[in-house]
Amino acid sequence: ASTLFDKMTKIAPMLNEITLLRVAGNLKFAVQNVRDEAAQHIEENATVTPAGDKLAYVELAGYEYIKVIRISKTVQTMSINAFEGWLTDMLAEDIAVAIENKIINGTGSGQPKGIEYARDWVDGDNAVEYTNNPSYDDIMDMIALLPQRYHAGAKFLCNSKFLYGNIAKIKDSNGQPILVKDMANGIQFRIMGFPVLLSDKVADGVMYFGNYKKVVGNLAQDVL
Repeated sequence: ASTLFDKMTKIAPMLNEITLLRVAGNLKFAVQNVRDEAAQHIEENATVTPAGDKLAYVELAGYEYIKVIRISKTVQTMSINAFEGWLTDMLAEDIAVAIENKIINGTGSGQPKGIEYARDWVDGDNAVEYTNNPSYDDIMDMIALLPQRYHAGAKFLCNSKFLYGNIAKIKDSNGQPILVKDMANGIQFRIMGFPVLLSDKVADGVMYFGNYKKVVGNLAQDVL
């Protein structure tokens, strides 16, 4: 199971980007809902009024992902190690791709709710629309929408077609591309200093920007 999951995270990096818990069964936990600002206490011994902070509860249900493979007699000629490696690679790839798709595109109806629907959390006011091709200003507006407290750890997410076909062509006022390589730090690309993640499951023409550790999933049972 450990080998299979390790392979899955390499194929679907979003499994490592989100907060992935490992609690058996359905999971219910509290998150902050209403959050008041801290107030200065000026008068000594004065009555302290509790803040109006309130908690909300999020429940993570379980969804099962399976892959059944019919094995032909030809695999009998393979060594045990070679067969296990081939089987593990194939299962890991298919299951990882299916789960990553739901992390990004899950509707929340009979399946996990994905990043694509995060704009609903603030009444659709956290997205930048563009015509034909995104501009430098569009990218700056996109970064500006994310509150500063989430910038540490924030990353861009898109598919490779959009990255190379659109983002790589955007230049600043000095003619410098906003997409730069950063192989020295183990990161393939950065946009305005923020790392870029790639996934084929992101729709064409779409890019996300956020701190994906705020996305919580639960692996209720290890991959068997």
